[in-house]
Amino acid sequence: MTKTRFLTLLGLLALLAAVPMASALAQQQIPQKFYGAVTMQADGSTPAEGTAVTAMINGEQVGSGMVDPNGMYLVLVEGDYADQEVTFMIGDEDANESATFVNGDITPLHLSVGQAPAPKPTLNIAQLLGPKGDKGDKGDPGEPGPAGEQGPPGEQGPAGTDGNDGAAGPAGPAGADGNDGSDGARGASGTNGEAGPAGPAGAAGPAGPAGADGGGGGLAIVALIIAIVGVVAAGGAFIAGRNSS
Repeated sequence: MTKTRFLTLLGLLALLAAVPMASALAQQQIPQKFYGAVTMQADGSTPAEGTAVTAMINGEQVGSGMVDPNGMYLVLVEGDYADQEVTFMIGDEDANESATFVNGDITPLHLSVGQAPAPKPTLNIAQLLGPKGDKGDKGDPGEPGPAGEQGPPGEQGPAGTDGNDGAAGPAGPAGADGNDGSDGARGASGTNGEAGPAGPAGAAGPAGPAGADGGGGGLAIVALIIAIVGVVAAGGAFIAGRNSS
């Protein structure tokens, strides 16, 4: 039981100690950061490196920094200055810009010193040139320019309809003689023609050898007669054949 009371007492003491610490942390202020470029408005140049940049609130210095080699500055302002105006000085000159303090804010702010150069007067071109003259005559057309480069080929068009047949061309030269064809098959034998007319009687043959004596003389006479008759018949047939021609 004693141990429990001891632990409870330690817890109460720790709680009491945490309250003032929380209050102190709540009252702690987070600085506001200002940064940016510094220029001289008269000629747009940058102040020398190391030139002091001072933050002021109600005439009191509340932060400071310097111009770095790149013409930039960084100034931290810390304190209870909520919603108060912060002014700046570049060296011994007042900057043209100011800002409002916001606890913990990071504020980009470019600073400048001096007056900007007066703007140049605007020239009235119409007053310098005088009234506008009458419109002049139209000039001659200029020479045609050079031909442009040939464009890419167009897409192929659709195929046209078939044209009419052209006239027949002249006959070509005669071709070379072809090789002899192979022998055809032997045709069938024709029918036998009619018998021709009898030819003329042949010349009389030489006389035969004399027959032997005896009874053969009668036969020789008969043969002679028959030969004479044959010659006469042959001669008649020859003459008849010529007449029929």
